[in-house]
Amino acid sequence: MMPRLPAHLLALTLVLLCLAQAISMQRLEAASAPGGFSGGSNDLGALLDRFLLALEQRDEKGLQALRVTEIEYRQLVVPGNVDKGEAPQILSGEASEYFWQIMDQKSRHFENLLLERFGGESFQIKDVSFEKGHKEYAGHQAWRRLSLTVTDAAGQDRLIRTGSILERDGQYKFVSFIRD
Repeated sequence: MMPRLPAHLLALTLVLLCLAQAISMQRLEAASAPGGFSGGSNDLGALLDRFLLALEQRDEKGLQALRVTEIEYRQLVVPGNVDKGEAPQILSGEASEYFWQIMDQKSRHFENLLLERFGGESFQIKDVSFEKGHKEYAGHQAWRRLSLTVTDAAGQDRLIRTGSILERDGQYKFVSFIRD
């Protein structure tokens, strides 16, 4: 006859088995997260053109559409934000939600600042640079700290400095407008 485990130990064992399976499934899902970003642009130039158009039209929702969504951030960006060849980054649901909320809140604030400073004006791109350069990660490529030199309607050069851009599976989007 097999010895019986006390009920609390049996319950704890079941909880641990369920947690282990959930973590394993989360790692599998993160490693095989499908596709690119929805509503992105097919190239960097097109994304920047859409960015300037949203500013010209004072289109807050248009600017937000150029950023990764919460689902994209939590299911694609976070797991893939490791060096190539490394296992996907796994955060708890609470942690990824917290980081998303902080970034989203700060990015929305910066969107408002961009609209206040540059909204309603028409610009032509003169030069594009990234102060923190380019980096390849396991799940995407990143161009960090956009510095966009533009020419306004009066022929004056202006500098628009904002956040980072990601590319995944041929789709480009801002990860945020924060100067990280």
